[in-house]
Amino acid sequence: MEQTVAPAGTQAASENTPESNQSYGTHAQRVRDFVIGTYFDQARAEDVDTVTVRARDVDRGLGFRSKRMPLICSTLRSKKFLKAAAAELTKYDGPPGGASTTAVFHYKLKPRPAN
Repeated sequence: MEQTVAPAGTQAASENTPESNQSYGTHAQRVRDFVIGTYFDQARAEDVDTVTVRARDVDRGLGFRSKRMPLICSTLRSKKFLKAAAAELTKYDGPPGGASTTAVFHYKLKPRPAN
């Protein structure tokens, strides 16, 4: 079944807004955890095999206030994220530089390996 999943009731996490002294790895992990939990887990629960993620929605959901757009966009195309999400990036819509609130990432879910 091919369908696109949007985030379910994305809320800004202003109370969890990262401080500027935290490491890049911590922010990237927050992006991975948020996107997998909000988009990919929902898609799998609904038996959907494609996921579309808009960078602006991730930014708002994490309460970054557009201050971490390069980090969000680079995380969403990273090998580490794709492996953790068990997905393949099939299409990117957005500016060539890639770090924009208008960037949209399209993924195809892969079967999760059996434990």
